[in-house]
Amino acid sequence: MDELIKPEEMTAIRILLVDDELDFLMSLKMELGKRYKVMTAEDGIEARLMLECKNDFDLIISSQSMPVMNGMELFEWIGKEYPQTPKVLLAELSELTDEIKSQTNENKFYCLDKSLDRIDLLSAIDQAVIGVKPVVMSFFKNEDDTIETQTKPTGCKMAVLDDNTKNWPSFEKLTNQSDSIGEVVYFRNPLLLLERLKKDSSLGVVCINFKKKKSVLNNVIEQISRLKHAANVILICDVDQAGAAVEYQIKGTIYQRVIKPGSASKMLLEIESAAKQFISDNQPIQVPESLTCKPNDTHIIKQSDSLLIHAVR
Repeated sequence: MDELIKPEEMTAIRILLVDDELDFLMSLKMELGKRYKVMTAEDGIEARLMLECKNDFDLIISSQSMPVMNGMELFEWIGKEYPQTPKVLLAELSELTDEIKSQTNENKFYCLDKSLDRIDLLSAIDQAVIGVKPVVMSFFKNEDDTIETQTKPTGCKMAVLDDNTKNWPSFEKLTNQSDSIGEVVYFRNPLLLLERLKKDSSLGVVCINFKKKKSVLNNVIEQISRLKHAANVILICDVDQAGAAVEYQIKGTIYQRVIKPGSASKMLLEIESAAKQFISDNQPIQVPESLTCKPNDTHIIKQSDSLLIHAVR
């Protein structure tokens, strides 16, 4: 499966970052600049002048609170002049007006909590870049007119590690059908995933599907197994990574499921099962015999619901 955004092409993506808080502006530019081309503007007027000169940006990120022209006023102008340009509004909870809530609900732009820690904020921006709605961090208005993060009220958190970003919408489609998953965070970088796991013990399911060297996969699984809370791991392996899956199942260091051939609906059942187990007792469980890996017993998952995965049974 071809990647939607190949690593070598990431730096070709252009982002316009707008904020009058220079410390925040420069620090976020530094982080985003590691994988994207980032231009900055210190207020809405400067951003508008840059866009009038040449709009070749793939994403525009703006803070709401700015003098002269705030984020909403800038986005209103952009919506008229460049309606196809994706936009992300950074706002504090106190800044969320009825107009912002309404336009967010109408999907005119994404709205992210500016006070999010940097890891979560970067992850949400990564999702916005590829057109995946950053569900975990987006605000929305419910029937009681209250503001919440856009998650289900119940269920455990799930992390997805997949450096093929084209799979992310498929994962989102699956988890939206699950009553047991309340929140999903996507990662390309295993180090960012591990950092998040260390500080968030409520992450109950980790779904790993990425094509790295066997040594990298080994290290990720080992690091997860050392955590005080052991998240239930769903490992989607390539054929050449089957050895690592077998090794860790035999050792019993962590609970994990290795996806066997089947459709996306079967994968949803595995996610549901792992999540329900974590919710019920927050303890690793034994690997079902039917899912236990055996060396050299490799198969290929068929394409279903736009999710094609090499796996071991």
